Amino acid sequence: MKPQLFYFRDHMLFLTDTEPSSSHRHLASHLIFSLEGETEWNIDGEQINCRGIYIDANAEHIGKGGGKFLSLLFVKTSSYAHTMEKKFLQGKSYFILDEKTVEDVVELVNQQFEDPEILNRRILETCMVTDLEKPMYDERVQKTITMIEMKETIDSNTIAELSRHVCLSQSRLSHLFKAETKMSLAGYLAFEKLRKTYCYLMQGESITASCMKAGFDTPSHCAATCRKMFGLSLSKLKK
Repeated sequence: MKPQLFYFRDHMLFLTDTEPSSSHRHLASHLIFSLEGETEWNIDGEQINCRGIYIDANAEHIGKGGGKFLSLLFVKTSSYAHTMEKKFLQGKSYFILDEKTVEDVVELVNQQFEDPEILNRRILETCMVTDLEKPMYDERVQKTITMIEMKETIDSNTIAELSRHVCLSQSRLSHLFKAETKMSLAGYLAFEKLRKTYCYLMQGESITASCMKAGFDTPSHCAATCRKMFGLSLSKLKK
């Protein structure tokens, strides 16, 4: 199956036929559905077999088997991640979805919606993730998140620029951001930089132009980040 990616404002949807072959962590929380049988998961050292699972950000994991996968990745600061953390996790690093939910999602994928937004919405409705609860952050953290979303490029001067904008030192802003969101500011910037790269790719930009516009030093750095975070090749997605 050709890898596919669909970008929405605060999350991404992947359709792939592989999972990364080594244990890894994501900077995003994610829903994963195996479309062809069970997957054997190892999550933070615990062995699990299932077809559908929600995994929290930064939980170390590896999956084997299952064939084709559908994954939805949610940035930690989004309303989706905040809602699902309260709904599913309750202090754990993962939650196994029931078989009926998984079967309904697989059926939706097999219907091959022409509009990915409809597929995305129907999947979230099936998982009963509709009544979203927006996270409440310190005003300075919220201003930081908004400013990052609005920036076209994230570069080496971004943290200094953000610090001036909210009238905090760089170290104080980084500490406050981590305390409020449970995600490091540097990690969030890395995720946003990659997300912006995908956005530019979907708009028709070349791989090189997309990487540089988002703020990566080189396309190879972007490719390594992509492979490390998602186990996917930028070139395959572009094709």
